[in-house]
Amino acid sequence: MNYNEDRRNKLGIAIIITLLFILIHTGNNNVSSNDYYRQNSIHIPTLRAKLEQPNHYRRQTYHGLIKIRNTDASLFAPYLDQVNKNWHVGGSTLIRNNGNIQLTRIGEINKSGSLLSNGVGDKKINNFETVYDFKIEHSKGDGMAFVMTSENGFIWRDLTSSYAMRQYMTNTNGVLAHDTTMMGFPKNLPGLAIVLQTSSYLEGPECDIFLNLNSEEHFYDFDSFGKTSSAIKLNKYSIRLNGRILDGERIRLRVIYLESINFLKIDISYTQGKNWEELYINQNLEWELPKNKRSGERYIGVSSLSKHHSQSVTLYSILTNEFHWANSRDETMEIANEDFKKDALKFIQNEYGVVLGKERNTQPYKQVDAKDKLSYFNIYTILKIVGLFIIVIIAYIFSIYIRVIRKHIRKLRKKRSKRNKRKYNNDMLLPI
Repeated sequence: MNYNEDRRNKLGIAIIITLLFILIHTGNNNVSSNDYYRQNSIHIPTLRAKLEQPNHYRRQTYHGLIKIRNTDASLFAPYLDQVNKNWHVGGSTLIRNNGNIQLTRIGEINKSGSLLSNGVGDKKINNFETVYDFKIEHSKGDGMAFVMTSENGFIWRDLTSSYAMRQYMTNTNGVLAHDTTMMGFPKNLPGLAIVLQTSSYLEGPECDIFLNLNSEEHFYDFDSFGKTSSAIKLNKYSIRLNGRILDGERIRLRVIYLESINFLKIDISYTQGKNWEELYINQNLEWELPKNKRSGERYIGVSSLSKHHSQSVTLYSILTNEFHWANSRDETMEIANEDFKKDALKFIQNEYGVVLGKERNTQPYKQVDAKDKLSYFNIYTILKIVGLFIIVIIAYIFSIYIRVIRKHIRKLRKKRSKRNKRKYNNDMLLPI
């Protein structure tokens, strides 16, 4: 009996150990899976909520973000039809339909030329890239400006009367419609401005990046080459450019902006887009590029200024691509959608080779910071230990219960055996 009882005890202990091993193994697998989806913010989800439907219908997809050409915010030869439909022309700009667009020309001073997209078509661009293809020749002029702005009325409204001008300034917080000192645009034009300074007074061509959020307070200062500007200067020091930009070679400037993840990147190419050099990158831009308050649109523009000395600036194209899910162009859904943000992070890594910084503000993407990870780990560990302890106690009590029952059964069998034996003996003593 003792031998059999010992075997049963060992068997019960082995069963308990096996159950605990299975439980721990399953728990660890769950933690790894959860941690992956919690910490890895750039995986492509297989299910995305179709937020525009109230029943939160979910569709399965295996597509990330793709580029979609926005022809309403692009310009390429032949130019005239596109300009007439989607662009405003300012200053001394000269357009050759099948040739090129000259903003300013050699031998002309006190001149500026500009192009700015209008409100026709799709100008609600939130996650996009814009590539400018241009050339600067014989440059002793002042420079160029590339803008993404919320205001374009200064270039097309009839502001000849003082009343119209006052009304316009009131409606736009004081945009100086007739000013051209930001390389052909008003010095307090709201939005992003990439200013190329090519003046012969500088040691070489330079670039500065400004953000104007309030036209009443922010402006670009022409006389100090932007040094005393009140607009927000995104780059700490002026960015020196390759002198080839003044040698008549075709240059490309690329602006990449993703409102969904507060991402801004500006690159330049001296090789027609074969190789790109990064001028500026901000993976967590503190401010949003301004939109038109009435329409929610952003307008793309380029300009050139030859105030004291002349320069020839030729524009070949402006190409704008938007970033969308392959099966959706609902930008109102994409801006705040968490799955879209994760796909956007994956996209900029694959498309532009961006290495995400460790100090990136991860709150918009619901990544877990160090404190959250530690808190989660501690809570889960405590719960796991308590759960295992409860299971062990239950298993131990159950094993005791089984042993007590078996012991009770053995006693009953012994009593029954003795009773049967006594009865047998009594039967044997009866007289025949």
